[in-house]
Amino acid sequence: MIRRAALCLALAATGCAPAGGDRVAVPTLTLGEGNEPSSLTPLLLEGTISAMVGSLLYSFLVSNDERGNLIPDAAVAVPTLANGGISRDGLRVTYHLRPGIRWHDGRALTARDCVFTFHAIMDPRNNIPDRHGYDRIASVTAPNDTTVVLLLRRPYSPITDTFLALDNNYPIVPAHLLAGLPNINNLDTVRYTIGSGPFRLVDWQRGDHLTLAANDAYFRGKPGVQRLVIRFVPDAATMLNELRTHELDGALEVSDPSLLAPLRAVPGLRVTTDPMSGVLNLYFNAQSGPTSDVRVRRALARAIDADLVTRRATLGLFGSAGAMRGLFGDYAAAVTPPRFDPAAARAMLDAAGWKRGPDGTRVAGGRRLSLVLAFMNGRAIGTVVATQIQAELRQVGVDLVLHGYAPQQFIAPANAGGPMFGGRFDLALSNVFAAAAGGPDAASFYICSERSPAGFNISRMCDPRLDARFEDAIRSNDPARVRSDVAAIQALLVEDAPQVTLGQVRSVVAYTERLRGVEPNPVTPFAGAWRWQLAPAR
Repeated sequence: MIRRAALCLALAATGCAPAGGDRVAVPTLTLGEGNEPSSLTPLLLEGTISAMVGSLLYSFLVSNDERGNLIPDAAVAVPTLANGGISRDGLRVTYHLRPGIRWHDGRALTARDCVFTFHAIMDPRNNIPDRHGYDRIASVTAPNDTTVVLLLRRPYSPITDTFLALDNNYPIVPAHLLAGLPNINNLDTVRYTIGSGPFRLVDWQRGDHLTLAANDAYFRGKPGVQRLVIRFVPDAATMLNELRTHELDGALEVSDPSLLAPLRAVPGLRVTTDPMSGVLNLYFNAQSGPTSDVRVRRALARAIDADLVTRRATLGLFGSAGAMRGLFGDYAAAVTPPRFDPAAARAMLDAAGWKRGPDGTRVAGGRRLSLVLAFMNGRAIGTVVATQIQAELRQVGVDLVLHGYAPQQFIAPANAGGPMFGGRFDLALSNVFAAAAGGPDAASFYICSERSPAGFNISRMCDPRLDARFEDAIRSNDPARVRSDVAAIQALLVEDAPQVTLGQVRSVVAYTERLRGVEPNPVTPFAGAWRWQLAPAR
């Protein structure tokens, strides 16, 4: 049956004949995607790929609307103090599930699946990328099939943005399939990719495409798109050409800003740009090597023209002004980042003991100031930014060696040789995505306990002052106090210089005008895919 379904989908453009019947056309939407997931097990993924997989195949307790506000998904309502979902002391959070939600295999989704998902996230045998926020939870229980109760160890204001929420990337997974397994790290794709989302998995041809079919029993209603094929097209020029020839109906996560103008020139293609909850960051390794010296980090931050880099690399799509909105959302403060000042950078490196050598490269104690910048290959932005930074640092006496990695290798866990999470870099260039709400949710990128490989503190900086401010913001339900804390946090980030924030990420979304109902939110353009409607080709 699976083999026949895959064949039908492959023939969808010309129609597929059911056994003993006439050929029947199966309307198919084909989208291009630059990166292929390493897994379809959603608890093992992070970032945009995880949000895509989660939004299409699985359900969350809560999701986000097009402005980033929390909205119910599998839950009836978002828990708040006002509706009684959050207790007055902030330690008890209650969700009520919609009745009638079913997994793709027909089994009922219940509160016990939410309990199991929590324990799977916290199980040390599973290679979960990040447990930030979940470690604040003392227990998760299911008094009945439609009620989930969280008891927190201490107040945690971002809990509803975190627990089984689209913002945090971890959806509800099926206990009846996964309970009893030794771990979830290497699951058979066909057998174990069973979700409750608007689409179900039909086929994964690794290196080529995913084929999904509409989940007719989806609790929000039958999706308007019957078949969805996601083709993996890592080359931007190929993506553009296939959109022009209509081999692709769209690409919802275009990574190369240079394609924006050509895409807008393609007849019948709708193109939008939308701000996302993410930033393009240049990280300094604050734990080892020359960049462990804050004086060196501050100097390098002044040697890099963030505005010029983003104008050249993203053609103005990513703006460096106000870029911290990508991490802190509405809590972004008017904190002045280090301004581009090569003369000041040279003086600061001199003061830190790094003097110009005979060839112009700085030397201290017989060691050259030669640094390695790790970045992801296959994306035009990364290559252009890395080359620009290399040229700018050369002007202040830094020898910067560029090391590009394949996408899956770059973001691999430390124990799998990943350079970013393994700390094998002096500088690392990466897009990072936070919760749409911003504010205290950004703690996982900066606090001491989240230093990679334990979490997403990629720079590995540890400043107890930051920890204290984040902790105060997380415990407080007073908006004014939270805003004061988060402003102080951003000022400390300027002082500690673990990163240079080059720009807020904006997505380029392109799709056929025949597709209606696409409403990208700051987390993913795939949210709300059940609402999509595909008009017949003319």
